[in-house]
Amino acid sequence: MLFRQEAKELCLETDGTSFRLPQIDLPANTRVAENCNEAALRRWGMATVCLLTRTVSQAGNTIRCIVMEASPSGSATPAGLCWTPVGALEAAAFADPLDFSFFSGQCNQAPDSDPTLGLFAKPGSFRTIAEWVEVQAGRAGLRLTGEFRQLNCGPRFSLIRFATDGPALWFKAVGEPNLAEFRVTAELARLFPSYLPRILGTRPEWNAWLAEEAGGTNLDRRFGLDNGRAAVKALAELQVASLGQGLHLLDAGCRDARVCRLRDAIEPFLAVMGALMAQQTANPPAPLSRDELRKLGDQIYAALTVLEDSEIQNALGHLDLNPANILVHENRCTFLDWAEAFVGHPFLALPYLLEHLRRVPAFERTWEKDLVEAYANTWRLYFDEEKVRSALRVAALLAAFTYAVLLSARNPSRQSYRAETAKLLRSLARRMKREAEAPRERRAVCVP
Repeated sequence: MLFRQEAKELCLETDGTSFRLPQIDLPANTRVAENCNEAALRRWGMATVCLLTRTVSQAGNTIRCIVMEASPSGSATPAGLCWTPVGALEAAAFADPLDFSFFSGQCNQAPDSDPTLGLFAKPGSFRTIAEWVEVQAGRAGLRLTGEFRQLNCGPRFSLIRFATDGPALWFKAVGEPNLAEFRVTAELARLFPSYLPRILGTRPEWNAWLAEEAGGTNLDRRFGLDNGRAAVKALAELQVASLGQGLHLLDAGCRDARVCRLRDAIEPFLAVMGALMAQQTANPPAPLSRDELRKLGDQIYAALTVLEDSEIQNALGHLDLNPANILVHENRCTFLDWAEAFVGHPFLALPYLLEHLRRVPAFERTWEKDLVEAYANTWRLYFDEEKVRSALRVAALLAAFTYAVLLSARNPSRQSYRAETAKLLRSLARRMKREAEAPRERRAVCVP
């Protein structure tokens, strides 16, 4: 549903006698907002922004709709379409009753009159964002060119790239369940400016910030051993710089993955896994028995003791440390998207990166030891070499456990889980068992 004039007019397909809502076919697993805007520009020559998506079932049919708005420079009337006053639309005017049913049942409640919607779902919200961005850019000596690329949209979240006469600027706003990302990102950028994009401005009431585009290439697009070494070395250096900041970073919104927190979570986690294993219907893979879970709990406890004995303090970590979130540029690495930041033993972050790197086509498994060596070398400058080695050996087991604990913590009642979440938790438990029982020399985080 494409609006203009503060949602007073709707753009419809017409054959001269009836109306239809326009349709856009999108490739699977792509960004909806970005692809809808590109399709509108390609098909209709119209610059648009997206406000929100909605899915409604009508008469056994599932309708997926995206609400869009023509930008001020893109309100032309393409061939085969017409702009129609919203107040003049009646059911008889539509060729398909479902189109009118969806329009009347959904659009008239939104996006302007629904008080539950956030700013970014309301008509005119893009103009409000752009005006604020323009002010922040001007303070930094930059001028917007008018070109933009919207990657994500929603009532309370947004991701838009604005072109300037210098470096591009990224506007990002976050909503539930990632509200903490706003405070975490702002604080990390203040504390560790060498490792995060430069922030030009923040808007707390929007949970939004504006950052200068960091130079470099995403690690997943141009992966090689040298870039990989640079990334793990930068990760270690960032974590070393964060030593002693643990409590402050927890206050800023980072997740709590300290050893004391993880140890307290062992018994509740095993109780949850016992129930979830009992609910498993598929076999294979075989569910873990109560005895296997009890043994796994002992192995996790022992591994946590190894981390504690390493005497390496709590530091900053990242639970979504995938190569797409790392920019490599000459001798600098920039880390993005801190929604999954945590405070805990620093070595818990490395297995997440290695797990993602194994899926990069250019990655060679023989490089893994080199990457671990590059990461460990930084820590050997400050801590006992054998303790660093021992802690790295248990990191993969405890990284899986940490992820599972924090995932299950999102369901405080722990009475029921969605089928997908239950399946993932069972898979993580089996992964932990494999890591705990793997021969020392074949563990996922290989130690040279």
